[in-house]
Order: sequence, then C-alpha cells, then structure tokens
Amino acid sequence: MVRAHLADEDIVRVILDGTVIKTRIDKRATNISVLAAIPCPAGPCAAWSREGRVP
Repeated sequence: MVRAHLADEDIVRVILDGTVIKTRIDKRATNISVLAAIPCPAGPCAAWSREGRVP
C-alpha cells in the first residue's frame, strides 16, 4: 500500500475511479470492488482534468 502525507499539499481536486473485478476464490465466483483516489495538486494535473485530456 502506498501512503503519502498530503496535509502540506495544495490539493485542488480528487479524482475517484472504481471498478469491479470478477475472480474465482476457492472455485466460487466473487466480485472484488476496487476504488482509486488520485489527488491533483494545483498545476498541470488540474488543467488536464478540466480539459478532459491526459498528457
């Protein structure tokens, strides 16, 4: 797990994205939910998300 201390960062938005992964555990089909949170500091990242493009 990656952790970062963001208290001193100037975060202008957080991009959330999630998906469900279908897998088999012990011969049973199981759905695993995955959520990612990506902090965007002031600067180029904020401009990319406003314009809907990725560098």
